[in-house]
Amino acid sequence: MSPKLKAALALAGAVAFVALSVMAYASPALPGDVALTHLAQGWRPSALDGVLRSVSLIGYGPVALAITLLVAGGLYVVGRRWDAVFAAATLLADAAGVIVKMVIARPRPETALVQDYDKLLPFSFPSGHATHAFAFYGFLFFVVAALPGSIAWRRGAQVALVLLIALTGLSRVYLDAHWPSDVAGGFLLGALTLGGLLEARRRILSYPKPVED
Repeated sequence: MSPKLKAALALAGAVAFVALSVMAYASPALPGDVALTHLAQGWRPSALDGVLRSVSLIGYGPVALAITLLVAGGLYVVGRRWDAVFAAATLLADAAGVIVKMVIARPRPETALVQDYDKLLPFSFPSGHATHAFAFYGFLFFVVAALPGSIAWRRGAQVALVLLIALTGLSRVYLDAHWPSDVAGGFLLGALTLGGLLEARRRILSYPKPVED
């Protein structure tokens, strides 16, 4: 991907996130939020509730932090030290999400409009789960591509990571913790953070090593 295309995508993502943030600040729910939430909560195969609760659980702050540090530690142990550093650095997306959430101060979905599954914290935009999932699991998507093993194994792991990101977003709407627009905002913030980390990683790993005498 050319530098100009990367810059254009980053700018487009930043503009989209700012625009969505402004709309979330101005309105407790955007057009389509209620309808999409009803759709997500109305599709209920017998196993779906447990799966989405489990996916949502691993995205909660202490659990997500523990998983992130554990994975970063594992990467460090196997010799992928820069990947370990950047895996831990995906937590910057979580920190940015908390700051934006406090600034926007958007209320959680009203239980009069949608079914209340979750014990809620005060603010909604952007979804912290979605932000973390896109940044952290998105980074692992690129790390897996460089790991040893068969192509089938790597592709299978990448598909699982993409599915985990998607299910995390769905779980937050399904459990009434967020509006769909909160999840969209979280994915955008996670993508912006991921893009910055991947570019930093590319530059560091491609920097020529000093020649020893």
